[in-house]
Amino acid sequence: KAELIFGWTAEEIKGQNIVDTIIPQLHRNSHAFGMDAHMKTGKSNVLNTLMELTAVNKSGHEFPIEIFITRIEIEGEIIFSSFIRDVSLKKQAELQLIASENKLSLLVQSLPVLPFTMQHNKPYDFTYLNERVESLLGYNEDEIAQTPGFWLSKIHPDDLENVKHNALSFDSSKQYVLVYRILHSNGQWKWLRETSKLLFNSNGDPISISGVFNDITQQKETDDRRQK
Repeated sequence: KAELIFGWTAEEIKGQNIVDTIIPQLHRNSHAFGMDAHMKTGKSNVLNTLMELTAVNKSGHEFPIEIFITRIEIEGEIIFSSFIRDVSLKKQAELQLIASENKLSLLVQSLPVLPFTMQHNKPYDFTYLNERVESLLGYNEDEIAQTPGFWLSKIHPDDLENVKHNALSFDSSKQYVLVYRILHSNGQWKWLRETSKLLFNSNGDPISISGVFNDITQQKETDDRRQK
């Protein structure tokens, strides 16, 4: 397996110093210093610990590895044994996942709506609320999430009962649309359209409510002016 990872045959590598073969040039001095300190003091912070490091193969290509090093003493002779795994594919997958998450985050931030998820059995106990809620209502997401009953306490009294009734009547077949007023931190009322749906796991058990808020204040004000 080591031959496949590093490109050296057993005969080629036998008798050579690992400093000159599989340790990248950048780390060779620190490795030599650490080995010297360990042989003098017996102390080390790298033994018996799974680490992620960079190695180099025969062709000079650097790649990420996981390595676990143990020290063995046999009849007074000190031997260091290493278990090494090439984690290039793992790292590539992690980078692809990060890139995908970044793209998704940019997409969410560009949407003209405010996504959310909340517990299915605790109305408006948010498990996720996009940070743009602060620009919409003047409250940050931590303040809302960490204060029990915060969202309901800001809903207009004339709309509150309808919102509460809706929150207690979710079922698997409906997408709910609510329109109500909510108090901005500056004391003004904002009109929101809430579109939400109950989500289920593979066993058919409810797990959360997911949806979006849409600021329709301007639309409402325009409609009111027309009616007048």
